[in-house]
Amino acid sequence: MNISVSAQTTSADPEAPARKPLTLLSLPKLAPVKWTGPDGKEIKLRGQLAFAVTQANEDDTLTGWMLYLLPDEQRELLAKHTEQPVKSIPPYLMQTNVAASWMKDTSCPSPKIETNALAFEILGGKIHFNRATLEFRETQDYLPQLVCHWTRQLNTRKQRRSIIAAINRALTGGDPE
Repeated sequence: MNISVSAQTTSADPEAPARKPLTLLSLPKLAPVKWTGPDGKEIKLRGQLAFAVTQANEDDTLTGWMLYLLPDEQRELLAKHTEQPVKSIPPYLMQTNVAASWMKDTSCPSPKIETNALAFEILGGKIHFNRATLEFRETQDYLPQLVCHWTRQLNTRKQRRSIIAAINRALTGGDPE
């Protein structure tokens, strides 16, 4: 899975096209899990987990969606054990409105977040995660630099509201102000 964060410059020209929202996506992380079926049967699976930020919150948390990618061979394994066609098993599972918080003393170049326990439902069973720890990668792009500034401010206990507001504007494509 390729992950890219793009930045777009804006012009003071009122005729300029509207800014496009930027995306902030964690690095994918290998996540071995157990799928527990409705009959209690367990199957070990290996996929990749990623978190996409949709909002930065005033309480220094993030809201976003969690994505669990199932490679074809893992979908085939699940299909074999559940006697379901591979086509009935999606290549990814997604959960929206997932809350994440910054890990204590996190910093760039690899700021880390942590989510609470969550579960994905598939084929009448569930894939459980006790906690997920994911990281972002610092780049010279606008949004990752804001994230680095946010984590520096967190670690020094300085005011962060303007940074949080700037991140939300970048995520929604609003004016940079």
